Amino acid sequence: MAGYSTLEQFIKFSTDASGLERTFRLFQAVCMIISSSAAARSILLSFIHLVPLLSQYLLYRYLWGSPPVFSDPLTEAALYASARDLRSSFNLGRRFFRVFRFIEAFHSAFSLSTAPTPPLLHQRSSSLGVSVRSWIVWLDVGAKSFLGMYLLLETMTFPGALGQTGCFGLWSVETERVMNIEGQRFWFFSLVCAAVRGALKLGEHAVYRMEEDKEKVMKKWRIQQRQNQQEQGTQQTADEQEKTGEKGGKQGDETEKQRQERIDEMARFGPFWELQVGTRAIGIMRRLAADTLDLVLPGQIIGWVPVGPTTVGICMLMTTCLTGKEVWDRCGMELAQRKE
Repeated sequence: MAGYSTLEQFIKFSTDASGLERTFRLFQAVCMIISSSAAARSILLSFIHLVPLLSQYLLYRYLWGSPPVFSDPLTEAALYASARDLRSSFNLGRRFFRVFRFIEAFHSAFSLSTAPTPPLLHQRSSSLGVSVRSWIVWLDVGAKSFLGMYLLLETMTFPGALGQTGCFGLWSVETERVMNIEGQRFWFFSLVCAAVRGALKLGEHAVYRMEEDKEKVMKKWRIQQRQNQQEQGTQQTADEQEKTGEKGGKQGDETEKQRQERIDEMARFGPFWELQVGTRAIGIMRRLAADTLDLVLPGQIIGWVPVGPTTVGICMLMTTCLTGKEVWDRCGMELAQRKE
C-alpha cells in the first residue's frame, strides 16, 4: 500500500508550484491545438453544441413544462479567438513561476562544474566509461547553463510581457523581440545538450544492467527481507545466510538444501533487481523523449525546425504529460515520506 490516496496525491500536485505550472502548460497546449487546427475546432464545436441541446432537452422533458430556449450557437471564429487569448494568458501565467528560476539553473551548473566526478557504476569500468561519465557531467553543465541564459532573458523581458511600457518598460519592442528569439535559441541549445546527455546516460544504464555488481542491491533486498521476517516472527538473519553460503563455497561441499535455498533466494531477488533497473531505465527514457520532442518548440520559433503550430501544440501536449508524470511521482514520494 502506498499509504495515501489518489485524491491526496492530486491535491499535492495541484498545489505544488511545478505541478501547477505543468497544468497551465497542458491547458496552453490544448488551446494551441484548437487555435491552429480547423479539424480540432470542428470537433470541439460539435461537442459544445451537443451538450447544451441535450441538457436543455432533458430539463424540458422531465422538469419544465415550457419549451427550451436555446442560446446563440458558438461560431468557429469566436472559438478561435477565445483559444488564442487563453493560450496567451496561460503562457503569461506560467512565466510567473519562472521569474527567478535562472538563479537555480546557474547554481546547478556551477555546483556540477565544481563537484568531483561521481564514481563509476562499476569498479571494473574501462577508460571509455570514465570518458562517458565526464561527457555526461559536462553536458549537464551545458544544459543548465544554456537554460539559465534562456530563463534570464525571459525574466528581463517579463515587464514587457505584462504590458508595461514607458518608464516601466526596460526595452523597446524590437529589442524585446530580439531578446525573446535569442532566449529561444539558448533553450534549443539546452535541450540539445540534455538530449545527448540522456542518450549517453541510457547507454551507461545498459552497461550498468550488464556489469553492475549486484551485491549492494542484494544487501538492500536482504535487509528488507529480514525486516519482513522479523515482523512475522520467522527470522533467519541475512548474516547467517551469507556465512552459510561462504562456508559452503569455501569447503566445496554445499548441501542440497543450502543450494536450493540459494536458488530460491536468487529467484525471489530477481524481480526486485529487475524493478530497480527497469524503473531507472523508464525515467531516463521518459526524460530523453521529453527533451527530444521539446526541441520542436524553440526550433519552430527560430526557424530551425520547419513545422506548423499544430505540430508544436501536439509535441507540447506530449512533453507536458511526460514531465508532469515526474512531478506526479515526486508528489507521491513526498506524501509517502510524510506518512512514514
